Amino acid sequence: MDKLGAKEYLAEIADLIEDGIHEAVIDNTEDGAVLLMTAASPFDENGELAYSVSFEEFKADMYIFQIMIFAFTNIPEERFEELRVAINALNARISLGSFVLFEEANAVFFNHSFLLDETANAAVAARILLRSIGLMENAVVNAGQWLLRLLAAECTVDTMMNALNEEE
Repeated sequence: MDKLGAKEYLAEIADLIEDGIHEAVIDNTEDGAVLLMTAASPFDENGELAYSVSFEEFKADMYIFQIMIFAFTNIPEERFEELRVAINALNARISLGSFVLFEEANAVFFNHSFLLDETANAAVAARILLRSIGLMENAVVNAGQWLLRLLAAECTVDTMMNALNEEE
């Protein structure tokens, strides 16, 4: 699929994904088209989560879809080390996707990727994306509460680790 075809495909998916989305735009990058969306944040009534959906050719007939949900931004660099420890502990307990500390942007996002063959039409892809995003949002809300508390200095990494170990 060429870059124009990818852009049209993402636009068709964006039209199918409407519930809860504040804004959806297609952006062009050097790697191809990216669907950027925003929705209400579960952590801040005035905030938003930012979603990025992209895909790139994996093989002649297969594409890698990557979904990123940016949950926390403007993180001070001095918090990076404790976030790395917390993220590693949380990721060990999550079965679909993982949190990533994106140091260049001072942000934490949740990431999941999957393969889809080129025969899948946009409606099928949208249905898979919606299910994946729903599962990802659940992980962002549940596990993200720990990151939120850590960033607000309401707990320490040790407190979080002890609580997670007690849950097992």
